[in-house]
Amino acid sequence: MFHVVYTRSYYDREHEGGHFDNSWTVLRNVPYSKISEFTPYILAEKKVECDAFYKINDENRMSYDEIQIDQDQCFSSKCYIVDDEDYLKTYQDMYPDSYIPGYVDKDKDYFYNYGQDCEFMVQKDYKTQQKGATNLTNLTLDNQINS
Repeated sequence: MFHVVYTRSYYDREHEGGHFDNSWTVLRNVPYSKISEFTPYILAEKKVECDAFYKINDENRMSYDEIQIDQDQCFSSKCYIVDDEDYLKTYQDMYPDSYIPGYVDKDKDYFYNYGQDCEFMVQKDYKTQQKGATNLTNLTLDNQINS
């Protein structure tokens, strides 16, 4: 299986020259039989949907003054495919000799953070056939985001 992930890259204003990424899963547990449907064009469309949803969410949770603070901090966003091998990789997989069992909850022990334990951007989980709380495909894109 594979997963479609949305990532936003931000300048880290506290560390000169640094940046950080925030990532969320958009489509979970997609069977490889559907991989041909996820062309670069489709992933670019999905990015536009996610940008719009993120902007709407930001505007609803922040005051006008907070939104104006640093509009250009996000310098990039994208949607891309992640294979199960990376999506489910844990610290124990990466560091078996120094891993301390129980130090981190097993359901939060992911080596890469793709929002595996977060429902914020999930549209659908193909394994459970459940649609997520956010149906991004029904968004009206009147307010396109610039990033």
